[in-house]
Amino acid sequence: MSPVNGILFDRFGARGLTVAGLGLCLSSAVLFGMVGPGVTALYLGAAYALLMLGVSMVSMPLTTTALNSLPPHLIAHGTAMNNTVRTIAGALATAVLVAIMTTVSGGGESSPLPSGSFAGADAAFWVLAGVVALALVFARKVASRRSAAFLEEGEGQIGAIRSRRYACR
Repeated sequence: MSPVNGILFDRFGARGLTVAGLGLCLSSAVLFGMVGPGVTALYLGAAYALLMLGVSMVSMPLTTTALNSLPPHLIAHGTAMNNTVRTIAGALATAVLVAIMTTVSGGGESSPLPSGSFAGADAAFWVLAGVVALALVFARKVASRRSAAFLEEGEGQIGAIRSRRYACR
């Protein structure tokens, strides 16, 4: 998805991709929040594919926009900070969601019904859906600059690549 997201980033900017990607993540979290004992593997696979598509549409434009806003001598430090914060935030979010899941499903006690596990997982995904919905509110603040290549060439990355290739001849 990265090449396609790159072209879409040139055309629509970071805000458009971020909002669309968060919308897909929200849809996926809602689908996961409705999982029950009768759910099929196809349902889970489709919900997961939707989630991964949304994550790819969110992470690239936000990272690119954040790093492009730094002066060139700070880009390496910005990349290191981005990777560190992303890793720590992922670990903390996982811990919180697992704690929610464990608490709702019975606090680690063995339940005679498997539906207790589903209730815990559903609760964790509904909390995740709330966090993603909050992120959608903040996504409106993301800068929405289109890339210079798209604005100059009118064709996005393809036009920029063509113009560089012909300029070298």
